[in-house]
Amino acid sequence: TNPVIRNTLLQCLIMVVLYQLWCRNVGYQMDYTPTDMEDADTTDASKTQTKEYHGIRKDVQTVLTAEKSSFDDRYTAALRYLDALAKPVGSLGVLEKWAARLSAIQRTIEPNVDVISCLIFAADHGIAAPISEGGEACSSYPQVVTRHVIASLSAGTGAASVLSKHHGVPLRVVDVSLVGETETDGVVTVGSYKLVNGTRNFCKETCTIDGGGAMTVKEMEGCIQAGRDALEGWVTECGATVVALGEVGIGNTTSSAAILAVLTENQTSIETVCGFGARLVHDPDPSVLQKKVDIVKRALVLHQFMTPNGDTGVNAEKKTADSKALAESVLSKLGGAEIASLVGAILQASEMNICVLIDGYICITAALVAAYLSPDATRVFLFATRSAELGYNCALE
Repeated sequence: TNPVIRNTLLQCLIMVVLYQLWCRNVGYQMDYTPTDMEDADTTDASKTQTKEYHGIRKDVQTVLTAEKSSFDDRYTAALRYLDALAKPVGSLGVLEKWAARLSAIQRTIEPNVDVISCLIFAADHGIAAPISEGGEACSSYPQVVTRHVIASLSAGTGAASVLSKHHGVPLRVVDVSLVGETETDGVVTVGSYKLVNGTRNFCKETCTIDGGGAMTVKEMEGCIQAGRDALEGWVTECGATVVALGEVGIGNTTSSAAILAVLTENQTSIETVCGFGARLVHDPDPSVLQKKVDIVKRALVLHQFMTPNGDTGVNAEKKTADSKALAESVLSKLGGAEIASLVGAILQASEMNICVLIDGYICITAALVAAYLSPDATRVFLFATRSAELGYNCALE
């Protein structure tokens, strides 16, 4: 017999024998059988815990359904119920906060998230147009890329459309400011209000003739209403209880940076809220960012949100007196149509008690504007990501 095989068989035999000896002489000691008294104590404790759980559940449901209970009261009650479940307190992290928020909004201990939809707004920005056409060419990408992205979403090849299809999430794309006509289909639609020529270049003095900027006040209000209409119509159509918001618009990070610089009081340190935005390479040329910073500075000076020497401008001083007026002024002078529509969608969602997923730099900018206009809207915010774009944390905080 081969010595190697013989040794292997011998080792196996020894292991089997040792295992049997352990089971016979040691293993049985691990077989713990509680006494009748201990079993009774365990049962009593279990009954007590069950009674306490049902008591907490009943109390929480009472708070959630009370007509005059505040959102904070309902949110706190929902967290109390989650803490009573058979798990370590807070072990599910942010999911517990989301669950509590949904419970508080929907006024039930068992919130419904069976249908989550996605709503994307698309727009063209005057600052993204080529310099030869009166723009600032503020982005690494040409303005026409916005159209290409919309076409990919319509064809089902865009990132958002692929993810939506994979997860069974209904998708709607709304054109509120693309230059020219847009072909509509089951995915792409045109808003109830649209700026057919896109927004204006907010760095040009000519945009201030009628007291406006990127948009007039009337245009801004129209875009906000388009967002409201789109949100209400889409939620009604697909029955969503949560809506993921998105946007498409070359140049909108420049617009967002300008808005955030004012609303977060960073006019004198624009670099803290201004990032590269959509980039062509992992390590873009620093001159691209500097160009963007310069564009934002010129816009803030032109619209008197800061002085040429870097001090706070007269329009920014409205924050102390009337934060709502400041937000409206910033949005019309420096915003994009899709940002205004996102603001409208958020405000409408709040009124309809629909939670919204805030994802990315543009969406959180819109969320901040919405919070200025209606602080109560923050109830429905679910922050999905923490963007690497500079300024995101300033807006979040």
